[in-house]
Amino acid sequence: SSSSSSSSSSMCRVSEEVLLGAAPQASAEEQEESLQILLNRLPSVQQRHYLVLVNPSSGSGNAPEIWAQARSFLIRVPGLTFTEIITTQAGEALERSKSLDLHVYSGIVIVSGDGLVHEVLCGLAAHSEATRALALPIGHIPGGSGNALAACAAHAAREKLDILDAAFLVARGRSRHMDLAAVDIGSGSRICFLSLAWASIGAVDIESEFLRFLGSTRFTLYVAWIVLTRPQWMGKFSYWPEEAGPPPKKPQLQEPLPQEEQWQTITADFHLLWVVNMTHGSHDALCAPSADFDDGLLHVLVVPAQSATRLQLSRFYLGLESGTHMGFAGAKLVRCRALR
Repeated sequence: SSSSSSSSSSMCRVSEEVLLGAAPQASAEEQEESLQILLNRLPSVQQRHYLVLVNPSSGSGNAPEIWAQARSFLIRVPGLTFTEIITTQAGEALERSKSLDLHVYSGIVIVSGDGLVHEVLCGLAAHSEATRALALPIGHIPGGSGNALAACAAHAAREKLDILDAAFLVARGRSRHMDLAAVDIGSGSRICFLSLAWASIGAVDIESEFLRFLGSTRFTLYVAWIVLTRPQWMGKFSYWPEEAGPPPKKPQLQEPLPQEEQWQTITADFHLLWVVNMTHGSHDALCAPSADFDDGLLHVLVVPAQSATRLQLSRFYLGLESGTHMGFAGAKLVRCRALR
């Protein structure tokens, strides 16, 4: 009989066909016995049914083609079935997640960028059985511009960030707990997953929207513009340090932070302030190499404007992909449990 498997090389993972069978000279009884011994050694097949959400508007618009490539591998996985949805409008994934039948689906696979992942998490958090809904495994196949969650998963599993590698992680079915953060912006609290960016990274993310058709290349081009122009942002950053233990009751946003407690404050001109709760802030930005999915910490990458020369910034941004950015442009990484 034939079955499909995956093998990993130093470059990428490929799909191969493997032929299983007994020696040709063996009798029918011997062949049957050999096959039964082999089957007995295999783990029991877990039946899983996933909801697959594909966003055709994400990144450069290639998500449907990316899903077709991943699907050609996943349909061969024993016990794995899925319902496929091509989203047609903003907010659709949120509404579907909010009303998801938890008795039908074993997990959700997202073929898009990080924006749709966030939308799904917001929907699950608003589900009538939110605790159970948020416990559903989420798989991310990179189909957008940032693809940070897929990068974090690949990094943790020591896999290459690639369509087939991401599909392989979905097929394996293993999962990890992931921290979420609650963000209060004055008009209410909302879920934050992955990162919170201000100053240059916020500008790169938002102001490069007109280049969305270029996919992830839009970020590279806009970072080059940021390095050339060296803008700066005046701000006050306060944080509750990791070593202080769990923070006390959260003060209201309009209230000052208690002076007698262990809040630390930096008031300065900033070039960058990037908060992540996992390793990556983007597929090519290994912001916090020591971070873990569920370490209970916010890792804040800070670059003061006074140290941000063009040469130092160039070295900093070039080092982000490999996680060798610390030491350039006065960058430091603050590990904290809460911030303002």
